[in-house]
Amino acid sequence: MKRCVDQFEQTNKTKYFGDFKEFVFESLVEDFCDVSGSDVVVSTIHKAKGREFDDVYMLISGNYVNEAHLMHRYYVGITRAKNRLFIHTNGDCFSHLSVDRYFIDQRQYDMPEEIVLQLSHKDVNLGFFKERKKEVLALRGGDPLTYRDFFLYSSLADRPVAKLSSKMQSTLSEWEERGYKVKSASVRFVVAWKAKEAQKHEQEAAVLLADLILSL
Repeated sequence: MKRCVDQFEQTNKTKYFGDFKEFVFESLVEDFCDVSGSDVVVSTIHKAKGREFDDVYMLISGNYVNEAHLMHRYYVGITRAKNRLFIHTNGDCFSHLSVDRYFIDQRQYDMPEEIVLQLSHKDVNLGFFKERKKEVLALRGGDPLTYRDFFLYSSLADRPVAKLSSKMQSTLSEWEERGYKVKSASVRFVVAWKAKEAQKHEQEAAVLLADLILSL
């Protein structure tokens, strides 16, 4: 919690509660872990504000119009690099820059044999957890789960402990069309959640966020 507040204060000279709420909702738990001794830090551009790194690799997908807020975002990302900057993109918005090396890769790459989908709040049906608090709180990070028909099951419970959201169901169906099937699943985080419109006396629900491992 302290690291969350510290990071918000570093990037916001003028502090508004609305900005803090947006900052928290855009964040992941691992964004606030101590990465001072890490060799590699994975972050969004927004979370990298106020920080510097020896080498920066920016991954930008798609073609974008020249809009001020996007250009500012890219500027923030570019200026995080102290020594070297690498931009990987499938668009052409950086093609006019004067750089040491400009390389176009025309190779066709095979799909990986295995991928991992790390589920967030948007990937699970949050309302489903209101009647599953006891079962979810019995789980710990790393515990194995069983996947079946968009539901996740635990060996500790007779009924499902999580249901995928409609959006994640569509995403998973798209991966299945490419030949991928869910090979295994495990608990990633168990977190507390309460709807914005919930009454003050309403208890928080225990939400299960899982890792889904898909393979060809």
